[in-house]
This record gives sequence, C-alpha cells and structure tokens, in this order.
Amino acid sequence: MKPIIPAIVLLVGALSLSSCSHSSANTAQSPVASTPISAPADDRAADRTPAQPPNVAKSPVPAADPVRSPNLEPISDLEPEVGIIQQIQQGDLMCYITFTDETGQQRQTGGSFELCEQPQQYLQQRVRLIYGIRNVSDCQSNEPCGKTRQTHLVIKMIPVDQAGRELEADTIVLQNGEWTVTIGNRNSWSGVNNTGNLTYNACNSQQACIDLTGGTVSCRDGVCATTWRNGDYTYTLASAITDNASRSESTLTVRQNGQVRREITGLK
Repeated sequence: MKPIIPAIVLLVGALSLSSCSHSSANTAQSPVASTPISAPADDRAADRTPAQPPNVAKSPVPAADPVRSPNLEPISDLEPEVGIIQQIQQGDLMCYITFTDETGQQRQTGGSFELCEQPQQYLQQRVRLIYGIRNVSDCQSNEPCGKTRQTHLVIKMIPVDQAGRELEADTIVLQNGEWTVTIGNRNSWSGVNNTGNLTYNACNSQQACIDLTGGTVSCRDGVCATTWRNGDYTYTLASAITDNASRSESTLTVRQNGQVRREITGLK
C-alpha cells in the first residue's frame, strides 16, 4: 500500500503542470485588443460658439511696378553744334547735310525737308545746327508702309560769327514757282539807309538769269527796299518788316527810266 501513495502524488503533479502549460499557450496565441477609453462627452460643447479670429489690420499690398519696355525709352534732344555747311542734298527719308565741325572733321547728319528747299542760303555759311525729334519712314522699301520711327534731325540752322553770336543770314533765296531770286552779302548793310553792297541773282523757269552787285538798302514806313541799278534799269526788292520774315512775301519791281516794266509778286 505504501508504494501506491507516491505514485498518486506524482500523477496529480504531472496533471497540474500540463494544465498550467496549456493555459499559457492559449494566452500567447489569443491576445486581447485594448480599447481606448474615451473621455466623457461634454454636453456644453455643442452649445459653445466657435471662437472668432482676432481682427488684425491688413497692411496694403504694394502694387508692382509696371514693366518698362526698352523701346519706350524717351529720346532726349541733342545739344546744338556749330559747323560750316558744305553740302545739302535731298534724300528719300530726310535732307542730308554735310558740314565741317569746329574740330575740322567733316560729318553728315539728317535734316528736315524744309532745309533742302533753299540750300544756297546756307552753303559755306557758319551756322548753329538746332536739332529736334521728328518721325521718319521706317519702311524696308520705297513703298509706303505706314511705319515710322523717331530720330534726331536738324530743324533749323542759324548763321553765327566766329564767337558763336547769331548773324542775320548773309544769303537768302526767294521763290514763287516761276522766279528764283537769290540775295547775297546782306551783312554788308550797316543799318544806315542807302548803304550796302548786296548781290542779286534772278532766274526764271527757263533758266534765263541776271546777276547784279552794288545793292543798297533803305527802310522806312515798315518796309525795307533793296535796289540795284543796271544802266536804265532799276531792280527793287521790297519786303515788309515782320517778326517772322520767312513767312512774309516780297515783291520785285523792274523799272526802266522810272517806268514799271515788270512786277514779280509772291516771293518768299
């Protein structure tokens, strides 16, 4: 009987170890997911008004500077310069002026078409060239295309002396479509009536011309008259004294022994 009791004790111990081992295995194979516990809902949250953002003064956004096109850069006027006029030639886009500047260098520049109308008035004269900005054709051919560009042109030439002081033009050219009258050496007149040694050249449209010298000037009653004598004939050019002599008209009267033989009007 004594050997049976230890055997029973050993059997019960083995069964206990087997039960513990099986329980540990089940625990490792079936983990339990943990559910987070939510905080209790606050019933007052639904009635709470959302907070408004604070009023912050907005700084004005500076406007961006406009992009400037290099093609729109303004063109500034050129400074006047002094030179002796060598040649004036009509061109297709402008009047081309060749002159010798004060350094002795010969140069060419463009001028307005009006300066080509009376080139004899400026040739071999010392003048001050006044520039301005004008539009000229920008076409690739002689055919008009409507395109223009801005450029500097001589718009006025003022006779000056060696010191740069302005002089009255020594030579003027007057025209009326039929006659061309060129008066030279005008600075020989001292301002005293019946003095001077002005030259005279007149040509009609058939190129019949006459040249005279020794013209004298006399001004009275708002009119200046220059007279040349040639035998029995006298040639008198009368011009009104105005602020804009280039727009006033002159009249040439030819007399023989005091009798009027011809009167040419509309010279300007």
